[in-house]
Amino acid sequence: MLSQNYTWSNPKAQVDMVIDRDDNWVNLCEMKFYNDECTIDENYLKRLETKKREYRTDKAGRKGIYLTMVTTHGVKSNKYSSAIVDHNLKIDCLFG
Repeated sequence: MLSQNYTWSNPKAQVDMVIDRDDNWVNLCEMKFYNDECTIDENYLKRLETKKREYRTDKAGRKGIYLTMVTTHGVKSNKYSSAIVDHNLKIDCLFG
């Protein structure tokens, strides 16, 4: 599978890393480096939803979008994270 990897932004949203795959899926990667689990609250959920919506409008067209969190210690499971996070990767998976 081939992909194009880049960052993306517009006046309303910014994505840390986009993996635009040739299988008609896009991973929007949100990178967070904390000393504990990353917590998604209602405000952060709204910001993540805006990123997905803005990217889809600007670039994705009919491609499917996965929101992928890449964090130091993972994402705390709650109603907000389960509503938006498709993939939850800890940073150590990049070095294993």
